[in-house]
Amino acid sequence: MKTKSDKPNVLYLITHDQGIAASSYAEYGPCASSLMKTPNINKVAKNGVMLTNHFGTAPQCSPARGSLITSKHPHVNGLIGLTHRGFEISEKQKTLFHQFKNNGYKTKLIGFQHETKEDPKKLGYQEVYVPNPFANCQPLLGEIERTFGLIKEANKKGKPYWLSIGTHEVHLNWEKWVTEEEKFSPENIEVPSFLPDTPKIRKHIGSFYGALQKYDDFVGRVMKLLKKYQLDDNTIVIVTTDHGIAHPRAKGTLYNPGNHDLMIWSFPSRFPKNKRVHSLLSSIDFAPTICDLCGVPPHPEFMGQSYASLLTSNKQDEESEIHDYIFTELTYHDKYNPMRAIQTNRFKYIINYAADKVSLIQGVPGDIQHNVSWKEWKNKGNNTTRDPVEFYDLKEDPLEENNLIKDGIVPNEYIDKFNELKDKLNDFLHKTEDKILKGTYPLPPGAKIDNAVDFDHIPIYYLRNTGELSENDEQQLVIKMQLTPQNPNIFDIPLIEIIEEYLGKEIVLKIKNQDNTIEKSGIIEANENDQLFFIDSEESKSKNSDSEQHPQLLSFLLRSLYDKEIGVNILKWTPDSTYILKFEVLRK
Repeated sequence: MKTKSDKPNVLYLITHDQGIAASSYAEYGPCASSLMKTPNINKVAKNGVMLTNHFGTAPQCSPARGSLITSKHPHVNGLIGLTHRGFEISEKQKTLFHQFKNNGYKTKLIGFQHETKEDPKKLGYQEVYVPNPFANCQPLLGEIERTFGLIKEANKKGKPYWLSIGTHEVHLNWEKWVTEEEKFSPENIEVPSFLPDTPKIRKHIGSFYGALQKYDDFVGRVMKLLKKYQLDDNTIVIVTTDHGIAHPRAKGTLYNPGNHDLMIWSFPSRFPKNKRVHSLLSSIDFAPTICDLCGVPPHPEFMGQSYASLLTSNKQDEESEIHDYIFTELTYHDKYNPMRAIQTNRFKYIINYAADKVSLIQGVPGDIQHNVSWKEWKNKGNNTTRDPVEFYDLKEDPLEENNLIKDGIVPNEYIDKFNELKDKLNDFLHKTEDKILKGTYPLPPGAKIDNAVDFDHIPIYYLRNTGELSENDEQQLVIKMQLTPQNPNIFDIPLIEIIEEYLGKEIVLKIKNQDNTIEKSGIIEANENDQLFFIDSEESKSKNSDSEQHPQLLSFLLRSLYDKEIGVNILKWTPDSTYILKFEVLRK
């Protein structure tokens, strides 16, 4: 039944850390495989347009997402780090969602977002439904169906809708998203060619394939509901992600696996089916494109360009270019590790401003460092180093493992292209007033970064979380806490989500229960079920101790704190470069 709304609805599906992981992308990069089971994502692509050469501005969650909704690079919109670490978009009233809201659209968010720690309504959403953001996507389906019913009624009255659906999948830890039966067997996966092919990595990626398949099933269910409510003919569907997969040399780097992202569009009334756009595109182009398609004026400060004409052209393989270059960056993640890059379809130029203090191995995000792929790559990989300046021929070296600069010298046949990219990047950084040009990029007040000891401009700080300690049904330690002042709901937040970057690192564990204090030195590790274990360093050194083979459950050490209001404090560094993790009862 035709609706009365002249403007199309928008359904915006965005995942966490997916990169190009879908079998429909198998021929376009090492992080996709024909062995991945993604029939529903593939169906959206078959019924619409798939961008094969689309790159996010940043290889990390908040900055990448910020660029999608502001059409600005992170150092321009202010979101140069993760929101839960104290970074924010500087002018939230200039987002894509405000543009749609101000031009007749109802705007709603269901599920996960990572663009602000504040009330998501400040981003331009009129309605927000955010249950536990660490839960999987399936519980969202009830609210999605209810909302589709509301959209149908609103459309009859001439009111179009923007609906964002964000999921925490497929962020690490992949093993927590799937049962043993849902994991793919090691022989039924492909290892990305920039990682060593080992049994442990194969098992780990098997969990990722299982988590991806579950998300794909969710996409299928959403699309069936869209059709059930007869909204499919008048809704632009976007299936995308924020950045690359959580592997070394991917997430947290400016190599292509870090920000080569799937971007799939479907709009049966305007887009050809089973089309590919191979043009070099940036995530800053998303906002002006969707505005163009919906007849919404783009904000005058949007930096990107609309590629709507590429989506609607009659070419099944569109190769027309709107950019000669695109730019990518990273400044702050869990560490200060500033990088800037420029690339064309064939060449890439990268500057690593802190290469002398942060190695490629050390710069890998903390969530990856306590997982198998980092440990195996660190010990067995042959691509674990980087230089302050990198220059790659992507045609000859698609994995970006052969830096053409040797001892500061660029080969003669590449010198002109090298100088061109170097000058263009420098011009861009000056034009956009990138503060990295002044030496170090200032840390916003209150923001929290781990490697403060290495940089004078980063202050030392305490991280504190408060709530009631207990175990969930899976025997995982959780803290019942309120995430933000704007969200009064109490969630069971897995303790591993709070301390994940300290897993595998030497710490001093302090447990203070009213009158007594336990203090131990050691390491906290996690198993595939996100259960936490403590390995006592002193006991492990003892010749007669078997604690190294039998780590102690952290829950056993913390049991006296259960069902009490506690504070979890982490001192980021001490004079001897260890960490202090303190659990303390706040009241009886």
